Amino acid sequence: MLPAGVFPAAFAATVLIFFTASFSGCIDVPTKEARLECLELSSYPFPNIPECSTTERCFSEAETAFRLNLLPFSHEVASELFSAKGHVASSWLFMNRAKETLQDIRSECNSGSFAKIPQMANELRANLLSVAKETDLFSEKASKSILVEVAVLEGQDINLVRNQPLFDDFILLNQNIIDFSRGNSSSETYAAVSLREEKKLNGIAEKLGMGKVIPEKSVFSLLAENDSRIAKLSGLKEKDFPISLLLPVFSGASQMLDSFIGISDSVGLLKRVPPSEVFEAVSGIIGKESSAAGEFFAMFRNDSGHRLGLAESNREEAKRARTLLASLGERAKDVSEKSGGAGRFSAAGIPRDFIRRFNENASRIEAGLRSAEEADFLKSSTPGKVSWEIFRQGLEADSLAGEVAVAEEKLASASGSCAVELESAKAAISSKGFSSSGPVAAALREKLSLSIERFEKTGEFRHCEDSLETFSELSSAIESGAPEEFASKRISDCFSKCSGLLAFDSSGEATARLGGMMRIERPYNDPLLLLDSCRGLISVLEQSAKSGHSVARANSLFSEASQKTGFAKYILENFECLASGKKAEKIIGDFASASEKFEGGLLKLDGVSPESAAETSKLLEGILFGMDDALPLLAREAFECKASVSEAALPGFKGKCIRIALQNNGLSLPLQFSANLPIPSQGASTAFSTGNVSFVQTPDANKTEFNFSSLAAGINSIIICFPDEGDAADANAPGANSPVIAGDGNSLRLQDSNGSNGSIGGFGSFPDENAFGRMQAAAAIISGKDSIIRGAAVLEQDRNALVSYGLDIEMLALSGKLEQAGKALNTLREKAKEMEARKADADSVKAGAAAALGAANELSTVSAALSQKTTLIERNFSELTKGELDSIYPFLPISQARLKELRGIADDAEKHSGLAEKISAFLDSGRFADVSKLAEKEGLAAIVASAKAANEEAGKALEAMESSAASSYAAADAIQKNTGAGKADSEAGLLNAKLALERKSYLKSILASNAVQESIGSGMAALPRNEIPPAVYFLIVAIVGAGIYIYRKTGKGEKGKGEGLVAERPVRGISNESWMPQG
Repeated sequence: MLPAGVFPAAFAATVLIFFTASFSGCIDVPTKEARLECLELSSYPFPNIPECSTTERCFSEAETAFRLNLLPFSHEVASELFSAKGHVASSWLFMNRAKETLQDIRSECNSGSFAKIPQMANELRANLLSVAKETDLFSEKASKSILVEVAVLEGQDINLVRNQPLFDDFILLNQNIIDFSRGNSSSETYAAVSLREEKKLNGIAEKLGMGKVIPEKSVFSLLAENDSRIAKLSGLKEKDFPISLLLPVFSGASQMLDSFIGISDSVGLLKRVPPSEVFEAVSGIIGKESSAAGEFFAMFRNDSGHRLGLAESNREEAKRARTLLASLGERAKDVSEKSGGAGRFSAAGIPRDFIRRFNENASRIEAGLRSAEEADFLKSSTPGKVSWEIFRQGLEADSLAGEVAVAEEKLASASGSCAVELESAKAAISSKGFSSSGPVAAALREKLSLSIERFEKTGEFRHCEDSLETFSELSSAIESGAPEEFASKRISDCFSKCSGLLAFDSSGEATARLGGMMRIERPYNDPLLLLDSCRGLISVLEQSAKSGHSVARANSLFSEASQKTGFAKYILENFECLASGKKAEKIIGDFASASEKFEGGLLKLDGVSPESAAETSKLLEGILFGMDDALPLLAREAFECKASVSEAALPGFKGKCIRIALQNNGLSLPLQFSANLPIPSQGASTAFSTGNVSFVQTPDANKTEFNFSSLAAGINSIIICFPDEGDAADANAPGANSPVIAGDGNSLRLQDSNGSNGSIGGFGSFPDENAFGRMQAAAAIISGKDSIIRGAAVLEQDRNALVSYGLDIEMLALSGKLEQAGKALNTLREKAKEMEARKADADSVKAGAAAALGAANELSTVSAALSQKTTLIERNFSELTKGELDSIYPFLPISQARLKELRGIADDAEKHSGLAEKISAFLDSGRFADVSKLAEKEGLAAIVASAKAANEEAGKALEAMESSAASSYAAADAIQKNTGAGKADSEAGLLNAKLALERKSYLKSILASNAVQESIGSGMAALPRNEIPPAVYFLIVAIVGAGIYIYRKTGKGEKGKGEGLVAERPVRGISNESWMPQG
């Protein structure tokens, strides 16, 4: 039970018993003992009661002691809290008046005359009755505040956000109700403190002979008597609890005075009830510190702060989720790119549609955030539901982060997983089933061993994949029972595929090399060398085709058309009543037909020529031209047909507001478009937008143009408001007597239009609901301003300007000019975006400078590696005579002309290796822009990219040469062991091949191995023409003839004479003597 006002009653009773009985005429001449008793009784301290002598001063003391921002609360709760504080202040005022009366009595005691004491005792009684009354009123208001706030929080679904401090406040408020209902005084709640003081009161009442006569009253009945509208709040009656009232007890105590007629009786009673106990009880209920009032206001101060904190938490969580999504997008893209296609996806255990699924999930999360934010702005959903939805989307973002992390781990562990599988392969090849002694099996085993060695040395995933592919080929060759025939079939297939790509052999070199390979006589002494060389040639031709203008353009146009037709299909599937739908469907059908020429987003190269690729590009250009017209039209029609237009009520705003919204139940589309609606917007301003929608007034006053920077997933909305003429007036103008706000934006206080705090029993009346709503709107504007400034990532000089503009907004809001403040807030938001863009540019320049230094350092490393690899390849070429080069020409992974280009790239890279030092000097002096200029002037990015690509190409060429040399040696060794023919010569040849391989003279090693094979078998004699597949042979002849004709007509036949490479000479045909073109 709540002992509201009981303690002052006991105090009044004990003090008045003495003064009334002692000094009402029973003692005409005060004795020495009476004066001492008088002095003792009038010397009571007033602990924990601030000194104040006026209404305003006492209220100010209460404000200071119990600071509390009322604006986050509902009007009903805020009104009760305001009144409760006012009644505490009033009780302090009357306690101070009682203190002054006691001081006057003490003076009378010292004077030796008790004549005025009866009158003073009556004044003391009146003041203490007022203390009792104000304490009762505080108790009532406090109890109402608790009951109503619990109902409000339940209605706001705070039980959904159990991770928020506001939920803890909700639990504490409920605990107070439970403590009151069950009489639990053992905790530290406001209710428990009050109940403990009530027990003290009961003891005092018994000592006064009054018995336990503290009356109780239902809090719900008090609400029903005073405010039937509040009493109708859901759940109030079920949570009703009793409170104790003081005034009836005090009145009863006063009536007891008639029974005390002698000083001995009253003094005896005072000895049983020491005054210090009474004053401690007073301090325990309404004192400034360590009191029931203190616990009560502290509880609601936390409630208030956590309500504000909930809004800030929502903003921070939404920002965190969006920041996370942005970073995840880059990581997911990186995973997708590094996975490198279906094969690697499968190897890494990552779904093929990983990036598509990621984008869908990210769009859904962003849609949920926007929907929650709009609901919060419109107050169309409860704070609990809004917070829970934002928190839930944050959890979804975290879950998505987990998926990306798993994909990254799978990608990172792909080498480990591959290594495990490779161990099984290594164990298998040592078994009896893989002991075939044929040259193909031997060459594949050697190639596999070399590939495994590279993987174990470098840990590069590609070497592991190469190893597994070689193992698979080895397994298939052995399982076939005829590895040589197996290899010959693979070679034949390779020749056919290579022939289909010769249209992209602009130099004629690939044609000559393929012709040389096809003239090798069967059975092949070194099939694997021939197969690997053919496959290498296919890679060269495919790369030439993809990098060529016609195919590259077709692939680029296909990618763009695929995206845009996908957008169109999505709009058609999700929105009806689109007048231009049939036209779009026709374009989509045309694209579907064109798509048959593509696979995996790339043009199928089989049977394709530069001319046919150009025709495909022309077809795609037409599709894109039509789609560029159709897409904005579809989006505009979707908006004009499906947009919802409704009035929106904004708290504290009297003007008219209109909400225009389009629901997109799918992916975000990066599609810019504009659409008109028959809505006038003259004089309107944007109150809210999902960030991708803006509006402009058209020349037609009855129409408004809405501009979309994208079609976002979920809700796309904008709220425009028209100011009310009355609202636009100055808040202090005649007739505009609306309360305004005073304070620093964090601890706002209510004032009336004259700047005073009003009167509740002298303390001001609380503003009505509409005025309070305007105050809350002003507070929201100030909070929004603070949030924008706090969250803006801007340059320091810009931040000062932002803060200055924010102060102007605060002044407008505090003076009640909400419309102007709202417009200024939107301007602040735009200013912040512009300033953030400036900082982003500055950061970009710094980041670019740092990246330039990293690139320059990388260039130094890459140029050294490239030079080393190029030198080794050059040495291999220089070790051979022209005749030897001619004989090995079809198997070369790189031409001498290309080798010269790589040397030029290496030299250029080395020439620029000193850039790192210059860039470091610029960075040390803060000259970031100069770094960018230097890097751009020197073409640093292009040089690094070229050097890296050249280094990779040179590395792969060396790997191919090493693999060919190793497999050729293994094949020759197998042939020698199987035949036993020419043993001395063949063993010497094998030794030469092995030594050349060990000193990295790969081409010498290949020649030595081939020499062994020729000495044992039939060598590499010309292949009879009737053994060439007829279709392939005639295709070769036709293409070569066309190449010769074009080559001679363009006058290039004289270029490069004497350099001995097909890339530098005209193609003259294929003869038995040599497959290299002659100068």
